[in-house]
Amino acid sequence: MQRTNMSAAEVSLVTTLAAPDTEAPTAPTNLAVTNLTPSSLTLSWTASTDNVGVAGYDVYQNGSKINGATIVGTSYNFSGLSATTNYAYYM
Repeated sequence: MQRTNMSAAEVSLVTTLAAPDTEAPTAPTNLAVTNLTPSSLTLSWTASTDNVGVAGYDVYQNGSKINGATIVGTSYNFSGLSATTNYAYYM
């Protein structure tokens, strides 16, 4: 028996979803200040680790988030600081 009017099979390219990130990253460590001047400084740290990956960091100065976009590296330069003023940083 011969079949007629058969259409070709369609193939779609499908990408599966990434596994959900269910593990919190470790906290960054070794927070340090370098290149200190009367009006600027560089804050650096050792990277966090995570089972999926770390997207970036938020840095806070005196309780306020200072970066508009997520910081993807392991350092941040601050400028426009006032001389002889105390600043507190955390991540």
